[in-house]
Formats: sequence, C-alpha cells, structure tokens
Amino acid sequence: MLANYIKIALRTILRQFEIFTIQFVHGDPSNALSEPFSVVITEETAQRYFGDENPIGKTLLYDYQHPFTITGVVRSFPPQSHFHFDFIASMESTKSLFPPVMFEHWGNIWLYTYVLLSPDTEAPALEQQFAGFMEQHMPEAARMINLQFHLQPVTDIHLRSHLDIELEANSNIIYIYIFTIIAIFILAIACFNFINLTTARSASRSKEIGIRKTIGANRPQLIRQFIGEAIVITFIALLLGILLIELMLPWFNNFTGKTLSLSSFTNGVALTGLLGVVLIVGFGAGIYPALFLSSYRPVEVLSGKSSSGNARNHALLRKGIVTFQFAISIALIASTIIIYNQLTFMRTKDLGFDKDRILIVKLNNSGARQQFEVLKESFLNHISVLKTAAASHVPPEQLSSWRIRHESEPSDRFELINVMSVDYDFIELMDIDIIEGRNLSRQFAVDEHEAILFNEAAVKHFGLDRVIGARFDLFQGLKEGTVVGVVNNFHYESLHSEIMPVFLHIWPQWYSQILLKIRPENIQQTVLDIQEIWQAHITDWPFEYRFLDEDFDRVYRSEERFGQLVLYFSILAIFIACLGLFGLASYSTQQRTKEIGVRKVLGASVSTIVMLLSKEFTKWVLVANLIALPVAYYVMNRWLQNYAYRIEIGFDVFLFTAAVAFIIALVTISYQSIKAALANPVESLRYE
Repeated sequence: MLANYIKIALRTILRQFEIFTIQFVHGDPSNALSEPFSVVITEETAQRYFGDENPIGKTLLYDYQHPFTITGVVRSFPPQSHFHFDFIASMESTKSLFPPVMFEHWGNIWLYTYVLLSPDTEAPALEQQFAGFMEQHMPEAARMINLQFHLQPVTDIHLRSHLDIELEANSNIIYIYIFTIIAIFILAIACFNFINLTTARSASRSKEIGIRKTIGANRPQLIRQFIGEAIVITFIALLLGILLIELMLPWFNNFTGKTLSLSSFTNGVALTGLLGVVLIVGFGAGIYPALFLSSYRPVEVLSGKSSSGNARNHALLRKGIVTFQFAISIALIASTIIIYNQLTFMRTKDLGFDKDRILIVKLNNSGARQQFEVLKESFLNHISVLKTAAASHVPPEQLSSWRIRHESEPSDRFELINVMSVDYDFIELMDIDIIEGRNLSRQFAVDEHEAILFNEAAVKHFGLDRVIGARFDLFQGLKEGTVVGVVNNFHYESLHSEIMPVFLHIWPQWYSQILLKIRPENIQQTVLDIQEIWQAHITDWPFEYRFLDEDFDRVYRSEERFGQLVLYFSILAIFIACLGLFGLASYSTQQRTKEIGVRKVLGASVSTIVMLLSKEFTKWVLVANLIALPVAYYVMNRWLQNYAYRIEIGFDVFLFTAAVAFIIALVTISYQSIKAALANPVESLRYE
C-alpha cells in the first residue's frame, strides 16, 4: 500500500517512547522500533489506510520502493503540541532513504534531538559541557559553520523559539503579552466606569447612608456592604461573560484556527483563577466608592449640605479617570493604524519577483521527480500555461544551506550559504532581474554541472573585485561552481527576515516542485486540466498544488489576525470609554442645569451652551492624546523591530488618531450638551 503525506519523526535511541508521553493502542513500546523499516502510526493514519482492521504486521510502501512494517498504533498528539506526526520510523531505516554523507559528517545537522534530563541535572551546567563535546567529536564541522549547541525547554518552543526550520510554525509570546495587557486595560476601563458612575451618582444614595448611620450602622459595615455589592455585580458579569464566550467561541475558533472550548475553564486551577479575578476586580472597583460613600456625615447629607472641597477633589478624580480611559483607547487606535499600515506595506512591497498567477505542483514522489522534464513539457503544451520551471524551493520557504568556499581561501575555510536548486527556466518565469553576467542557459553545456548565480547580498558578502568567473568549492568538493551571473536581491523569505546571501544552481536531484505561469482566464478550469495531465503520467500518486501568492498570504495571516483582534479590542475599549464619558457628561449636565437656565435667560445661544459644555471634556481628551500617543509610538516602534523591512511611523498617524478621538468624544457628549442647551429655562428655574 502507498503511504501518502508521510511525516516521519526520527529518534536516535530504542527507548524513544519514554521521552514523550505516547499512548499505545496496539503494539509494544519497548521494541516497536527495534528493527529497521519498522514504523509506528497514529490511529487516524490506521483508519485512513486500513479502516477498522488491526494494522499490526501490515506493510506500507514509502516512495514506491521502501516497505515499512507496522509495529505499533498510537494516539495522536493533542493540538497544543509543538509538532504532530502520522508515522514514526526507526532511525536505521533512514540510512537507506538519504545519502550516506548525511550520516558520516558531524556538520549535517538535520535531526531534532530531545534530551530527558534527570531531576537533579541543571540545564546551564550541562550546556557548559557542549563546547568540550564539540571540540572532541566535531572540531572541523563546528569551526567551518560556526556551530553551537544549546538546550531549550520543550514548553518554550511554540511561543518563545525563533529558530530556523522548526518542525511546525510557531507563534510569538509577544502576542500573548500584548493581548493580556489590552485585556487588563479594558477591564480597568470598565472598573473606572464603575467608580466614576458610582461616585457621580452618589447623591442618590446619600440620604440612605445618612439614615443608616443615624440608626446605628458604622463605617466598616457600609464599606463591606458596598464592596459586597461590587463583587456581586462582578460575579454576575462573569456569568454573562461565560455565556458570551459560549456564543462566540465557534466564530473565534474559526477566525484564529484554534480549537478552544469552555472545558478549559472547568479544571480547579482555572476556576480558582476566575474566582480570584472576580474578587480582585470587585474589590478594586468597589473600594473607592465604598470609602467615598461611607464617609458621608449624617448631619450634612440629611440637611442637604456637602463638602465643596471634597466635591472638587472627586470631580477631578472623575475627569482623571476619563482621561486615562481615553488615553488607552487612543493608544489602541494609533496601534491599529500602524499595524494595518505595516500589513499594507508587506502586501504591496516589491519582492524582487512576480508572484502572481504562479501555480506550484509538488513533485511528491520519486517517480514524479524523475519525470519532471516530461511533466514540464506536457504542462507547457496546455494553452493556458505560459511558462514552466522546476526548483527545490519556492519563496517564502525556508532555504537549505551549503558549505561553500572561494578557491582563494584555505581548504578548511568554508561558509554556510543559502542555496536554491533551479532549472534553466526559473529566473525567467519568476521575472527576476539579471543585473550582471548572464542567466543559466542550455546553450552552455558546462552550466548543468558548474554554473551558479549569486544574489547581490552574496556578492557583497564575499567582497570580490570580479564576481563573474569566480570559482567556488561547494559542499566540500561535492561540486565545483563558477559564477556566471548576479540576480537582484529578491525576498525568498518573509519581510521578517533580511535578505541573506544565496546562490542558485542546477541540481535536478533536489527539485521538489514545478512552477507554472498561467493565464488569468479560467484559472479553476486550468487547474483541473493540469490535474488530468498529472494523472496521465503519475497514475498512483495524488496531485498536490498551491498558488505562490497564497503562500505569502499564509505567512502574514497571523499578523492579519493580530491586527484584526487589536481592532476589535480597540472598538470595545472605545465603546466602554464612551459609556463612561456619556454617563459623566449626563451627570455634569444635570449638575449645571440651573447655570444653563440662567445663561439662556441672559441671552446665551444654543451653540454657546453646547461649546461651553463640550469644552470641559475635550480638554481632557487633549490631555489623553498627549499621554497616549508617545506611549503608542514607543510600543509600536518596538513591535516593528520584528520586521527587517518596515514602515516609518509618521506624524500623520498621530494627527489622524487625535482627530478621531476628538470626534468620538464630541459625538459622545453632544447628545447631552444639545439636550441641555435646548431645554426650556423655565423648567430649571421655576422653583428658584
């Protein structure tokens, strides 16, 4: 049977299954991979190939020629794992699958090595011994490619590792920190709203407090009561929040590509954490109103008096809170704009080649790789195919590296340089510019074995006076190379990475995909036709394809999700801040009702009244801008450092953000201002 989409996880010892917690459904973990060409598969893989049969002892044929005997069936790794597999093969088997040089030289670092440390072993102490180990076993390899070893906890890989050629795509712990901070800020905005509105509406409860104190209630009792009310409100909010999570989880999982569920909150640690948050938020939001309300003196509140000094202090506090709320909202608005500007920059930047309408057909088996010329010719005969080419890698894939040495350098002076194996038609199909020399050409017989192309970064790296004709030793004598041309610096990786030196050469053994430049009309039908051509030549292997522009879209998809989530959080923060501003404007307008009535009697116009009421709040929005914009600049400038190619943050971003903040504030308070300005002064002054 033909094994399709095989991912082989390699292990170097026989007791592999003591390193990871792998649950066996069938087979014995102690000897499952003790023999060459034995393989352990997952339950899903077993179901795919054998249905409900027990697959132990059955055979899978890898790449047409290598039979693997199934010796075990295991449960798949959970989604949270940093890598997943369908097949685990024994190490001995790989010696028949790869060139012998990959096992004979210490510098061939192509395995992922996991070490289970004993409880009394300290990782830093073990790392200090690596230098001596390398000096004893691999001095030449380490010297040639500047090789270094270090330990990394498995739990750090997904969020904290930024190494090349990881087993699977990683995320970034920075995103977790950013969203945590944003969530805390939004929660703080809501808490401040509670404080603001509670203290602003304190007059409605002043008589209640005065009566309660008169009949014997003391201040600690009132404080406990008000804090208890805040905690109860927070707990009700938690229940509503859980309901919202249940409703929104399907959308969120679809948006982020995750598989989160409410079951994550059912364990003791999570429940304790949620209850802790309720207590902290309830206490934090309720403590100031509790202290403030419980401080009323019965004689003053029951006689209608209040301390004007305290009133001024509390009014200043409320305005400070509104300023802080808007500062957070303004910082989020500015950050959202900068993120979207960077995403637009990445999508529109000239990559140094043309990525549009390039269909990539994967050469996913040895038969297809051997027939790549026939496949290319057959594809090219289709009316919708303009050009074809073959390559080992296609942007934005991670490139392989070769040890390369200029002929003038000492025999042990090798450097590690990125390499792409391409055919004669690759440069023309990708529309990459030749800026010096010539392209690879069938007219020169030597090109098939010796010709190489440098990019501009490689020319700069080697600092050669005359690059055309320069000769290099490739992969320690495996091949000799002569530079025949120099291409422009093209982005073979994402814009996160700086363009590094790379050379291109002809090496058919490494071709893994065929590129097709197709016409823009009837793309879907063209793909179906290409599939038929594939199936006519490769009868027992599936047709796999993708589009080059979609590959680049996938590279930046996490940034797009990040930008969208920041946008949603910004809208939420602005909405909550506006609720607080609206409530404060309502209270302030109510407190100044008589003043507004007098001003109207004395001849003040509606526009004058509106300006008077609006001016008080807009000046605090100005202060919020002065606080938020420098912070947003600092944070976003640090975030942009993740990209080798990035935008410059212009003053126009902050000018636009300030204008948006002022408009939002004016719209929020305009209703109350206009309502107060249009009110009949007789209503407010009738009892004066």
